[in-house]
Amino acid sequence: MYILYKQDDRRQHSSKPHNVRHYQLLGWPNNEVFPPDKGILLSLIEEVHRCQQEQKHTEDTKKIDHMVIQCLNGGTRSGLFCGVSHIVYNIKMDQEVDALLSARSVSRRRQQFFQTLDEYKFLYEVALEFISSFHTYANMS
Repeated sequence: MYILYKQDDRRQHSSKPHNVRHYQLLGWPNNEVFPPDKGILLSLIEEVHRCQQEQKHTEDTKKIDHMVIQCLNGGTRSGLFCGVSHIVYNIKMDQEVDALLSARSVSRRRQQFFQTLDEYKFLYEVALEFISSFHTYANMS
């Protein structure tokens, strides 16, 4: 689904290394605005969130990895990743879904995110897929 590249980036005037994690999402063709399978994006986000949680519990700050989100045009795919990641986090923490609020939150940092109605619609669709992956009432027949 994705490839993980780990890099030790040493700055010119710094002896302190910066560990960088770079994930490359596979299965999202360059000519497609949205991934053909929302599950691959959700899987990547779950992996990134898992890694971030592990990093929070690390005592050695030298081992904390930085993450860079990038895409070809700097907006479309990166924006979708950030928006979906924000939604997944809110569902887990607050049991709430507000795709418009999530889009606004991530767009404050980069205005190129979410320029079409289809991108907002995609956020709602991914949120629905993420929520439907849980079996809340599985113990009831």
